[in-house]
Amino acid sequence: VQFMPPEFFRFAADGHVQYTEKLDIYTYGLTLNQLFTEQMQEFRLSAEPHIILTKKSPIFYDEIISRCLDEDSSRRPSAIEIEKTLEFYEATFSKIKNSDSYTKMSTQEKNQAFIQFYEANKMKIVHFVKDKFPQQFFHDVQRKFSIKQKSSEFYVAVDSVCRTS
Repeated sequence: VQFMPPEFFRFAADGHVQYTEKLDIYTYGLTLNQLFTEQMQEFRLSAEPHIILTKKSPIFYDEIISRCLDEDSSRRPSAIEIEKTLEFYEATFSKIKNSDSYTKMSTQEKNQAFIQFYEANKMKIVHFVKDKFPQQFFHDVQRKFSIKQKSSEFYVAVDSVCRTS
């Protein structure tokens, strides 16, 4: 219950809850925030059940986590959009990660290096993802390959269009 999105509670009473990708995206956002803050969110069971973040993640909050937690499920990113955004961060950070100086750092120094990299590059990466993959692209891919049809054909099509090089 602590990871369920607002629409779950709105529709659960009348038995019309539909489990969609957007429900999973909300849960993913909560999980990411918990992973990066090491703190569980608060769940308030009241007339309108809701979740309160006890701490906001120092990374990925604005461009991923807060969007995953949007009250309006239609404004949440798709799994493909999240995947591609994280892939760009990984590809961009890999140059630093593979350097001799980085490999010799302590875990705390590595965390600090990533946060500095993140702060310096987040707007560039957000704009790059939006330019390379406009929202319509994500909607078209989802429409063409419904969630029920996630076959190898789906992943081949997405990878061929979204290949980062």
